[in-house]
Amino acid sequence: MGGRGFGFQDMFGGRRGTRAIRGQDLLTELSVTLEEVANGTTKTINIERTESCEDCDGKGGTGISRCGTCDGQGMVRQAHRTAFGVFAVQSSCRDCRGSGETYETRCKSCRGKGRVLREREIEVRVPEGVYTGTKLRLAGQGEGGARGGRAGDLYVMIRVLPHERFTREGNDLQLDQPISFATACFGGTVEVQTLNGKAAKLKIPAATQSNAEFRLSGKGIRGLDGYTGDLVVRAVIEVPKKLSKKQKEHLEAFEKESGGKAKAKKRFLF
Repeated sequence: MGGRGFGFQDMFGGRRGTRAIRGQDLLTELSVTLEEVANGTTKTINIERTESCEDCDGKGGTGISRCGTCDGQGMVRQAHRTAFGVFAVQSSCRDCRGSGETYETRCKSCRGKGRVLREREIEVRVPEGVYTGTKLRLAGQGEGGARGGRAGDLYVMIRVLPHERFTREGNDLQLDQPISFATACFGGTVEVQTLNGKAAKLKIPAATQSNAEFRLSGKGIRGLDGYTGDLVVRAVIEVPKKLSKKQKEHLEAFEKESGGKAKAKKRFLF
């Protein structure tokens, strides 16, 4: 028993050849420093994308008319008879390349496609507080559209480069700060270099142990949420590599006077 076959055009209907086509979205990566994250920055990137052909105004040629092969549909159907009935197979029209239109004169610059490949410089504003994985959307900076369709968007993926001194935890910054053995024992004030290059004073209390942490409020990074973090300073006690004879005598006297307590605490002090 035979039956009527159907193709994609029967399912969706309408003319395909002349409809506007939106351009593809693009994705690229941009590396920034931690300083640029803290302050925000504007950077220039180079991308290669298709754009509307200027020579034919994106039309692909002159003397545009409806394709006689596909009757402007952009698709052609061929009937195939099988044991189960007649089925229509639909494919793109070869004469108009699926556009539904033909030209008296095809544009030589784009070869009738209406789009050409170009390299462009684009400025990207990077807001303060971004992190690795942040996606910035630049509307209309992607691939050009076809047949009057709008351009796609450009997505810029941020990658924050590692810093030689600072590490980031959320909106907080972390820093290892060397302090002398004497300062750890007696206390004192040290200068800490912040990310913006300015020195901040940090008070070290007496009997500070190695890896003790101190916070400098508001010296971190202002995040995308508008909150500014702190600078977390971790004390790293410096052990002298060379001691004078007099220094050795003082340390030996200190250990003798302390008895076994100095040895027990040694691993915490250093």
